[in-house]
Amino acid sequence: MSAGRELQRKLRFRQGCYVNTRLEVNMYSFIARQPIFDAALNTVAYELLYRNGLTNTFPLVTEEYATNHLLAEQFLVTPLQRLVGPHTSYINFPHEMIVNGLAQTLPAEKVVIEIHQNAAPEPELLKMVREMYYKGFRFALDNFRLSEAWSNFLPYVTIIKFDIQALTPEQISRFIRDNNISNRKLLAEKIETREQFTLYKEMGFQRFQGYFYGEPEMIKTRKLPEQQMFILQLLNEVVSANPDMRKIEELISRDVAITYKLMRYVNNIKYKINHHANADVLPFRNILYFLGLSELRRFIAILAVTHSSEPAVTELFNYSLACGRFCEMAVAQTGASVDENDAFIAGLFSRLDIILSVPMAVLLEQITVPVIVREALLNRSGTLGALLDLYEGYEQNHWQGVTQGMKQLNMSEAQVQQLFLDAVEWGDRII
Repeated sequence: MSAGRELQRKLRFRQGCYVNTRLEVNMYSFIARQPIFDAALNTVAYELLYRNGLTNTFPLVTEEYATNHLLAEQFLVTPLQRLVGPHTSYINFPHEMIVNGLAQTLPAEKVVIEIHQNAAPEPELLKMVREMYYKGFRFALDNFRLSEAWSNFLPYVTIIKFDIQALTPEQISRFIRDNNISNRKLLAEKIETREQFTLYKEMGFQRFQGYFYGEPEMIKTRKLPEQQMFILQLLNEVVSANPDMRKIEELISRDVAITYKLMRYVNNIKYKINHHANADVLPFRNILYFLGLSELRRFIAILAVTHSSEPAVTELFNYSLACGRFCEMAVAQTGASVDENDAFIAGLFSRLDIILSVPMAVLLEQITVPVIVREALLNRSGTLGALLDLYEGYEQNHWQGVTQGMKQLNMSEAQVQQLFLDAVEWGDRII
C-alpha cells in the first residue's frame, strides 16, 4: 500500500498544523442564568442574561447588543436543554428587536419574551406582540411602569414582573386591584429575604426571582465565529424535513461570498443537471430551484466545511471533502444499501467538530441529519461508520484497521487505493 503515501503525509501535516495552531486560541462566550421559582420553591424557569466575561455583571453595552449576542452565541451553539434543562427560558428583548421580528426566530414553546422595561407601548409594538401571541409566543412585561398605556397589552401578556425594590407593596396591590389580570401570572423579582417572599406569596404571586433563592450562575461555552454560526443556521434550514426556500434565499443573499460561490457551483454542474438550461440568465431565486434540493444540500454541506478565512482551518478542508467523496464512491461501487448523499454527508462532516471546535454531539443537536449519518458520526456504527474508519485508517497508515475494514466491507486493496486517490484529487479540484 505504498501508493498515495505522499498524499497521506500532506494530509497529516495539514491536520497537525491546524491542531497546533487552534489549541493556542480559546474563544468563549458567557451567559448567566438566574432561576425563577414557584411558591413551593421549585425551579420552573431561568432568565438568561448576557455576560462578556467571567465577571458576573451586565457589561457596558446596549440592550440590543446584549440580546443579539446572547442569541447568536448561545442559541446556535448550545442546545437549550444544556442551558436550562427542561425549563422555560426568559429572554429580555428591546422594543426594536421585537418589532423587527427577531424574537420570532426562537422556539415559541420554550421561551418567554420579556418586553424590556424601557420599551414604549407604541402601536407597532402592540401589533407585533398580538401577532406573535396568536402564533403561540408568551410575553412578560418586565418591570414596566404602572401606566394605563400598557392596558392594551395585558390581553396578550402571560406574566407580569414587578420589581419589588422599585415599587411598594401598596403600589403593586393597587395596580392588581385596578386591572383585570386575574388570569395572568405575577412574578416578584429582586426578592432578597424570606420575609419578602412570604409577603408577595400571600399577595397572590406565583413566580419569584432574586438572590433569596439563587444568584445568576455563570456558564461558559466555546464561541463560534460569526460566519460559522451563520453557516450552521443555513445548514440547519437546508437539511430540515421541510426546507423553506424563501428563507434559504434570504440567508444566502446576506453573504456576497456565498452568493458568488453558489453561482460558480451552478456554472460548474449545470450540464450535469440539464445541459440545455442556461443558468447564467436565471433570476437568483430560480437558480435555487434549478439546482434542486438534493444538489442545494450538497452545496451547503460543502460550504459548511470550507467557508473560513483562517489558513490553519482550511488545511482540514481537503480531508473532509476527500472523505465525503470516498464514502460516496465506495457505496456506489460496492452496492451497499446506503444512500450516496448520506454517505457523502457523513464523510464530509467527519471532521466538522475539529473545524468548528465544537463537540460532534453538540453540532448534531443543531442540525438535522439522517439517523444513519448521526450514528456513523457519533458511534462509527453501520456501513458508513466502517467507511469512515477505513478512510481514516488508510490516511493514517493504520494498516491493521484497514485490512479489517476491507474485509468487513468486502473491498479489495486495489479498490480502496484507487478510491482514495480519486477522492483526494476530487477534493483538490473542489478547493
